[in-house]
Amino acid sequence: MSLFGKSSRGNKRFGMDDDFEAKMRLLEARSEEQDYEKLKLKVDRLTLLCQALWHFVRQHQELSEEELTAYIEELKKKDEKTENCSQCGRVMNKNQHRCLYCGSQAQTDSYFDTL
Repeated sequence: MSLFGKSSRGNKRFGMDDDFEAKMRLLEARSEEQDYEKLKLKVDRLTLLCQALWHFVRQHQELSEEELTAYIEELKKKDEKTENCSQCGRVMNKNQHRCLYCGSQAQTDSYFDTL
């Protein structure tokens, strides 16, 4: 028996009853759903922004869809490549800004590489 009159064995956490645990799971699910909706809204806004920027660049620089597609493919290939640390030579994690082994700062070509 626990302090709250329930057995502390099994799936019970700190003597919580089933109703309370169900409410907690429901709140967690709602929170995750809200996070999902916020992310979805951000993606929608970023998509709209990208479309507007492409429209602007295409008009002012006289670029074609084919040139955009070719550049996207070039960026994909660059993203797939692994890079080695300039100090210790080990493979760098492309999502890190420092080498996991020696702490050396990763070399970047642009500000976008640091995001």
